[in-house]
Amino acid sequence: MKYNITTISNICGVKAQTIRMWEKRYNVLKPLRDESGRRIYSIEDLEKVKLITRLIDSGETISAVANLSLTQLQSRCEKLFMNKVKENKDCRLSVERLLTSLKNYALEDFVSELQHQRLTLGVRDFLFSLCLPFMQQIGILVEENKYSVSQEHIASTLLREQLTQYKLPNSGAKELEFALATPEGNLHELSLVMADILCRSFRASTRYMGASHPAKCLGDALNGIKPPHLILGVLSSDKWCYEKEIAHYLKQIDERLDFQLMVFLGGGFPVKLPQFRKIRDVVFLESFEKLEKQLSLICS
Repeated sequence: MKYNITTISNICGVKAQTIRMWEKRYNVLKPLRDESGRRIYSIEDLEKVKLITRLIDSGETISAVANLSLTQLQSRCEKLFMNKVKENKDCRLSVERLLTSLKNYALEDFVSELQHQRLTLGVRDFLFSLCLPFMQQIGILVEENKYSVSQEHIASTLLREQLTQYKLPNSGAKELEFALATPEGNLHELSLVMADILCRSFRASTRYMGASHPAKCLGDALNGIKPPHLILGVLSSDKWCYEKEIAHYLKQIDERLDFQLMVFLGGGFPVKLPQFRKIRDVVFLESFEKLEKQLSLICS
């Protein structure tokens, strides 16, 4: 069975231009051409792109897997699955221990568990398998009045202390640079810290700008730094309503910009946006997994 590049792209969730780049830069696929010169792919090509995408979604880089055969890719994915099964079980138990320590205000035990997992797990697994599940769980328990807001704030503070222990390089190429900030009134900074670490794990340089920026001030600051990408943490809070305010906020930034900028809305869902002058694209990131996928495409 034969496939065109659009079909491969749709099935695997990878942009056609990314597939072409993999072919040109890494020689991942060697498609045939039809009479019109269009690429024609085999079932093996389709399977290979599926497996490569799965590995990239799990934290691999395209350069690390591009030269693997189909059999090697299958073996790598099977090993990845078995490792995840074990890691997920260990991390679930760790989350339970953290919750118990927090409930009893046994903060030394809480910090000890966090530190042990930070030193044991890789950066990605610490973020995705421990930090995110734990914070999601504590958020649910606070809503159910089983834990207090103070306990949630304590956990966030201690977790941030552990995250700042990572000393990842911050010297990537300018075209891979990301600025990180939140809008005025949005104080959700823990997610921004995690996004900063995730960017650096892909060897992208970052400019961490912190929380609660007025739009015009942020636009002026961005003109001084001129990063090609901005990650904006936009989760709604007491003083910031994403759905009502994001369009106007971005418009105000756009009016100040004197360079082209790509914006990623962390925690944002699709909403209607106006035409922009300098913001060349807006990407909605409903999850950290989507941020990771974008980073793998940009930084590969």
